[in-house]
Amino acid sequence: MSIRARTTAQLLLLLALATCERSRKTPESRTPPPSSVVPTTNPVASPGNAPSASVAAPMASAAEQMGSPTIHCKALSKRGLVSIGVLREELLQLAVEGPNVMAFSYHPGLARISLTQFRRDGTAPVVIGRHTSRGEPKSPVLQADAAYFTRNKALYRMPRDGGATVELASGFAGSIAVQGGYVYGVRCDAKQPKDQLNRVAITGGPIERVADIEHTTPAEQDPGTFECDYHSLVADSQAVYAGHWNGRRILRIALADRTVTTLATKTTYPESLHLIDDKLYFQAQYGVYRSSKTNADAVRVTELGAAPFTLIAYSREGLIIHASEPYADEEWTYAFPFATGVPSKLEYFKAQKPEQVPADTGIRDIAVDDECVYIARQLEGYLAIYARKRPW
Repeated sequence: MSIRARTTAQLLLLLALATCERSRKTPESRTPPPSSVVPTTNPVASPGNAPSASVAAPMASAAEQMGSPTIHCKALSKRGLVSIGVLREELLQLAVEGPNVMAFSYHPGLARISLTQFRRDGTAPVVIGRHTSRGEPKSPVLQADAAYFTRNKALYRMPRDGGATVELASGFAGSIAVQGGYVYGVRCDAKQPKDQLNRVAITGGPIERVADIEHTTPAEQDPGTFECDYHSLVADSQAVYAGHWNGRRILRIALADRTVTTLATKTTYPESLHLIDDKLYFQAQYGVYRSSKTNADAVRVTELGAAPFTLIAYSREGLIIHASEPYADEEWTYAFPFATGVPSKLEYFKAQKPEQVPADTGIRDIAVDDECVYIARQLEGYLAIYARKRPW
């Protein structure tokens, strides 16, 4: 065999051996490792662009949305407050959902509202959606399909699957409640003898008039105005419940026969309505109250939580109450378990700059779930979200 022939044969043998070696490797050995980079959101339109815009990050998986039992609160095995994330916008509201702490925030300079999902184990947050338009957002309500809110009394739906935020209705309401495929709100007209409870489908469509509500505005409290001042609405499958600030009353509007029942009167600063099983809870001037859903039998649960400055978070086991006061340079967060009815001090906060008037401890909202209490505090240049092990 010639030298050239032997050389060619050797090359063919080497190629065959290399091919066999590659074929023995597993598919995983040929697959590059997954990227650990967290995807960022798209750029947000500036206020000079179209008045309505929406930007959303890729949605979390269905399992993440439902929540995993292995995702526990970061503060469970620790003492005191533990940071789980920061925001650089003004906080509107905290809400808890499974293992997630959802933050509605607002950037006045950009006229932008954001919905950010924080994991309670402290992993990287995800921006679910953003919306830019005129007017400060009001009454955000988080649902499984979307977040609903109002701006200049126009109603918006921000889907949680990355779709565009859409306006469902204009001139709708300030505060809203979502139930059974509808968004409910109260619209008032000083020239009309009655207020109106209206609703619109969560998919959009015409505004439907549900019930009429008689004006009740004590002249000694709010002379000369019939401002639409329903601070808080909640709903279940049977009725819509409304806290009428000017009227100092709590109302129940039945969805079946559309009758209006007064559950509480002479209730100054009624707000923060919340349903737990067959009971309605609400805040007023002298504390937190509880009533049945159908009768005017409200009783005070605790004098803590007096409206309008105190923050409150509800759970089936009890209340978390942050007793904020105007001009106070120190504040406490309390735990109030229903089982004992005895409050205990949970956290203490001192004003960061007590020489300033008014003094401000920076506490903006609180929330609670089955493992932890969450506290949002405005600090110098950013807002911190803390977790603390729940006391019961």
